[in-house]
Amino acid sequence: MMRGRPRPWPLASWLLAVTHLGLLGDARRGALVANHLSLLRGNLPSLSPSAAPWTAGVALVTDWLDGRLARARKEETAFGAYADPLADLVFWSWYVFRNECNPWIRAATVLAWPLPAAVITAAYFALGQSLDYPRPAMTRLLSAAFQCWIGTRAFGRWISSAAPRTSG
Repeated sequence: MMRGRPRPWPLASWLLAVTHLGLLGDARRGALVANHLSLLRGNLPSLSPSAAPWTAGVALVTDWLDGRLARARKEETAFGAYADPLADLVFWSWYVFRNECNPWIRAATVLAWPLPAAVITAAYFALGQSLDYPRPAMTRLLSAAFQCWIGTRAFGRWISSAAPRTSG
C-alpha cells in the first residue's frame, strides 16, 4: 500500500480511518459521499507532500461540501461526526506547520486542533470508554473562520508566487 518505507502521514491517516471504521454502522449508510470527502481531506497531506496552496482550497471545499451533503441528504453518520474534525486536525495542522512561520498562527493551530484532540484522547483513556465530547456551534464557527483565514493566506501566497516578476 505505501511501497517501501512507510511515510508518517499516510500511515497516520490509515490508522485513524481503521480505528474508526466501527462507527460506519451498516455498509449501506457508512461509505457515503460526505464521509469520502472527509477522508479525502484527511488524506490531502499524502497526496501533496509539498503542502501546495491548492490543498487549502480543496480542504475548504470538501469541508463545506461534506456537511452540506450529509444534512441535505439526511445521511449524517457517527463516522462522519468523528471523521470531519479528525480530517480538520490532520490537514490544517499539517498545512500550517508546513507553510506558516508566524508563531501566533502556529500556536492558534495547536489550540484549535491538536490540543483539544489530545485532551479528548486522554479523557477516553482515563475513563476507559468513549465519550460524546461537546461540539458547540460557536466552536465550529470559529474553527471554520480560522480555516477560511488560513485558506485566504494560502490563496494570497499562491497569487503572489504566480505573479510575473519584474526586474527593476
